[in-house]
Amino acid sequence: MSQKKLKILKLLKLRSKKDLSEHSRALSAVNAKIDELEILKASLTKQLEYYGDRKNISSVAQLRSNGVFTQKLNVEIERIEQQSEHLAIEVQRLAAELTRLDAKKQKIEDKIAFEQRKLIA
Repeated sequence: MSQKKLKILKLLKLRSKKDLSEHSRALSAVNAKIDELEILKASLTKQLEYYGDRKNISSVAQLRSNGVFTQKLNVEIERIEQQSEHLAIEVQRLAAELTRLDAKKQKIEDKIAFEQRKLIA
């Protein structure tokens, strides 16, 4: 009976390692997406500064065109900020899940050690 229980525990340990690595990869992907969004936001902010500069505008049409473009850039920057906030929440959720899975893996390892000691004794 103990041998069977030990095999089951070892399978559970492998499963928990797999879950842990999957969540770790998901966390890395979300962090990469956040970095990508930050780079995009920085680029759009530079464009916003360029089109928001009214020093070298020679006509009313150009002023209107730049105004419309700055509005579009502002909307896009806000959308990126919302996505970043959503992804930050996802990072927190994944980090909590990783902590939970790590604790579960440790508990399984402790049970395996206990069962092995029982078999030896």
